Amino acid sequence: MIDGVYLIPHGDELIDLPNRSSKEMREAITKETSKDNADSRIIFTPHGLSVGNKFSVALNERLSGNYLTEGGVNLQMKLNNNLELARLILYSNQDILSKAFFSGGEQNTFPIDFGSLIPLTFFSERPTVIIGQARLWDLQRMHEFGKNIYRAVSRSDKKYSIIFSADQSHTHNPKGPYDFSDEAKIYDETIKDSIITGKFETLYGMRRDFVEAAKPDSYWIMVVLGGFLAESKIKLLLKYYYIERYFGMLFASNFN
Repeated sequence: MIDGVYLIPHGDELIDLPNRSSKEMREAITKETSKDNADSRIIFTPHGLSVGNKFSVALNERLSGNYLTEGGVNLQMKLNNNLELARLILYSNQDILSKAFFSGGEQNTFPIDFGSLIPLTFFSERPTVIIGQARLWDLQRMHEFGKNIYRAVSRSDKKYSIIFSADQSHTHNPKGPYDFSDEAKIYDETIKDSIITGKFETLYGMRRDFVEAAKPDSYWIMVVLGGFLAESKIKLLLKYYYIERYFGMLFASNFN
């Protein structure tokens, strides 16, 4: 069964807290994640291992991360993988999902990337499945993938939470590393509207050149999220949004 569903950014600012908005977002995330009682978690990350034209799922027994933020904070984490759940997800989604090993096999350690590490710092330690994003343009396959994730976990008596790690458009500021685009505001407003209404049709209808101009790192994860919500009938609530320097940061969860 599903315990929590979260859309969480992965900017260093959530750790370094350079301004009021980052502090308020961190407080909002901390408040919501303190309610989480999952036995295991699944996290989708845009910065994990990509395997060709497929999403990837880590199949090492252990997960380990070490990341230094821009502000000099050293994040470290060690977790167990939920291999039973990882294999279940893999075998029911082999058309879009590939297994990923690190350093030789299941008995070794798979690295936790910063796109996973930063959101996971808000949760207590639990066995975790990491799924890395691929930048596919077959939106229907990704939408169905989201549906299949829900089907895989909904049949169990155990409690699962799923985290969609996503920063939004990266072109809000002409002084940022990706310059400015008019598409940035439209993209983020579309994401916000999709969360508020629960309808993702406008997001799916975005042209490829529009998405590439807005430069989100997680558009493909958002498509999977849309499929997951459509199948589960779970409603996310928009908790906090702001623009951090040049990119959008949005937090939503299913908790009232």
